[in-house]
Amino acid sequence: MSNKELAIQLLNRIPEYKMYYILGVLEGAAIPEELPITNALLSEPSLAKDWLSEEEDIAWKNL
Repeated sequence: MSNKELAIQLLNRIPEYKMYYILGVLEGAAIPEELPITNALLSEPSLAKDWLSEEEDIAWKNL
């Protein structure tokens, strides 16, 4: 079994609420090496939990 196949099997066992952490790691690994990795890029998936909420949409609706 390849590493990619093993990773897919493991991903299928991870609960949805933990996927933000996994996405952060994957996005960091997928950035081309010639681009600098910044804290903003690494924290984006974690912050997206709050940004993509209905409460957040309501708060920003009138701006």
